[in-house]
Amino acid sequence: MNIIPEKGSPDYFRRKKKWYGIFSLLAFLLVGGIYGIGLILFHNNRSVFTVIAAVSVLPAAKMLIAFLMIAPYHSLEKTEAEQIDRQMKDMQDGAVLYDILLASEQKAMLAGTVVLVKGNVLMFAKERVTPKETENYMRTLLKQYSFSSVKQYTDFGQFMGRLSSLAREKEGGKEKEREDLREKTMRDRIIGQILTYTV
Repeated sequence: MNIIPEKGSPDYFRRKKKWYGIFSLLAFLLVGGIYGIGLILFHNNRSVFTVIAAVSVLPAAKMLIAFLMIAPYHSLEKTEAEQIDRQMKDMQDGAVLYDILLASEQKAMLAGTVVLVKGNVLMFAKERVTPKETENYMRTLLKQYSFSSVKQYTDFGQFMGRLSSLAREKEGGKEKEREDLREKTMRDRIIGQILTYTV
């Protein structure tokens, strides 16, 4: 099992914060240890140990920044994730991405849980969201793909209500079968596009 979670996986924020927090702490302790060894051995900071410590700060700082980027955000509650998974089980053409934090040139935007189903992009996040801004940015990311709507919800009941109504929509028989491969290919490309812009 990979200890670094994959983007879009359940509990991504919680697991990434845990491991990047641990790695950051260990990395800075290692930097301090290397520098300290140089001071003990040479009684000044003009040694190769100081250079090694200075270079080692860069990966440690990178891990700390990754941790700080997602620190304010929380993973979806387990019970809510289970409800979404149950609803999506019968919807063959759907996909769910959890804990999506989109990175734009100006700032990071929380899309939260992103569901792709029947040409719709549904997003759910309770906190730290600006729905219109996130919807517009998602439309920009996906402008080359055709979809019916992009909507962010902050109320779980409304989100699940829309998901349920999409699940009840009738499928189109043979025509549906002919389009399955094309829809799956497009869905995989959309997922790739979203994950490319995910922190």
